[in-house]
Amino acid sequence: MPFNHVSIDNTGDYQICCMHPVPIQHKKNINQTSVDKWLQNPYLMEVRSAFAQDQQHSGCQHCWQQEASGVQSLRQVQAKEYKIIGAEPMQSALLNVEAAVGNLCNLSCVMCDEHNSSMILAENQKLGIAVRNQREFAWTETAFENLQQLLNSTPKVVNLRGGETLFNKRILELIENFPADKLNRTLLHLTTNGTVWTEQWSEALSKFRSVRMMLSVDAVGSLDKYIRYPTKFDQVEHNIRQIVKCKNIKPVIHATVQNLNIMYIGKLIAWAKHMNIQLMLNLLVRPDYLEITNLPPVLQQQAIDHLSTVLAQDLDPHIQSEITAYKTALETAVFVPQRWQRFVDEVSQRDAVRGNSHKDFLKY
Repeated sequence: MPFNHVSIDNTGDYQICCMHPVPIQHKKNINQTSVDKWLQNPYLMEVRSAFAQDQQHSGCQHCWQQEASGVQSLRQVQAKEYKIIGAEPMQSALLNVEAAVGNLCNLSCVMCDEHNSSMILAENQKLGIAVRNQREFAWTETAFENLQQLLNSTPKVVNLRGGETLFNKRILELIENFPADKLNRTLLHLTTNGTVWTEQWSEALSKFRSVRMMLSVDAVGSLDKYIRYPTKFDQVEHNIRQIVKCKNIKPVIHATVQNLNIMYIGKLIAWAKHMNIQLMLNLLVRPDYLEITNLPPVLQQQAIDHLSTVLAQDLDPHIQSEITAYKTALETAVFVPQRWQRFVDEVSQRDAVRGNSHKDFLKY
């Protein structure tokens, strides 16, 4: 990845990848720094050197730890993709551009943060717990010029997101003005919560030969509204049905597996099968109080029983492997009351603002 990949986070900071932030002394931002200068960054050189020597760089520990626990990591997913697009090992050629263009979003998902959602930031300000300022996520015209320079190069994959990608008019402008000679040579990857779908977006995306759309859906019905507040599941389902009709779009449902939905994962699997869309399960990384193992004994056992029922079904190999890993993690988990109380405190304060209750889904 460090040889072929440019990643830019919501504030405009360059990263090694979306899971590997750069130490503060080496940080560079797209608002002031062109990609050419970033590619000469000493820290990037250090990471490349570690990969070239087959060493596990400390900044990549998230992936190594996931792999050690039997969970497919982002590194492994990307490695498969690079093999498909013909990347040569250790070859310094820009093939993948990944940019989170600000944090503008129309939802305040319970597991999200100020970095990725302007709605969460606004809610945190209301709760008096905000640590960021919305101005930190502003992209200047210089930033968009630098990003356009990246898009004008020869990437085989362009990955754009927010915030909510389809809610961001500047991202739509980038798509509409995408270099015409690259439309048939670029795989466009978009991440969306499925709440927005318009004729303008449909027309803009129809020009590409191939679009991969990551649909962030974590549950079915009212639980999805609770987790991805204040989404309307019926509207999301309607939009997804329209997206599926687009022949050049390959939709994939990505679900963030956490303690709020682990006992309902069977319903999500069944819904994805009914929609005839591939489902990818992704274990939540943060915040830690939402991890699947943070459940009191009674709920922990209910989750184990539910996963046992799910495993008795005819499952896709990926789903089978993930569910097995989740069940093992729950069976070996040790309940920490203080950690559970933090969960209760964190979600309860949001429940009070939103007028809903996590107890509608976790009966304790």
